[in-house]
Amino acid sequence: MNLNNKERSKVVADLTTDVLFVLMPFALLLAVKLLNDSLHSFLFATDWALAASVIFGQVTSRIAKAVGDSDRRINGSHFGLHIAKRMFLFLVSIAIYFGMLFKPSYALAAVQMFFFLLAIWLHFSDGIAAYMLQNAQKSTALKTLAPTARPDKNC
Repeated sequence: MNLNNKERSKVVADLTTDVLFVLMPFALLLAVKLLNDSLHSFLFATDWALAASVIFGQVTSRIAKAVGDSDRRINGSHFGLHIAKRMFLFLVSIAIYFGMLFKPSYALAAVQMFFFLLAIWLHFSDGIAAYMLQNAQKSTALKTLAPTARPDKNC
């Protein structure tokens, strides 16, 4: 199933709204660090990893819910691998968070920012996939009902 431009625009707007509500508190915390402290404090803030872990958790939940609600045949092995990868990213983000708390470094700061950007990218890519799974279920249901719901052409 492919999304037309109008559907894609709607899905991206919904996903952008979701991610903005997650990111607003973190952005505020980071802005305060940047304004009150130094650039070093901004870069070494653990908020990057914490935000990434929250987003990875949401991504995992969203795709699992979409698959669970879907009537489509889903390859269980591929689904399990997908969820395992997202949970791995979640756990690595938590590990990075603790690493930045106890032994911060520039390398770890760069890694946590990468994970933050990866989390945002996966929020959109998995969010679109989840929407397509949920929408495919609805369109299948509508196709099933459609022949009985259509009026006769001769009427």
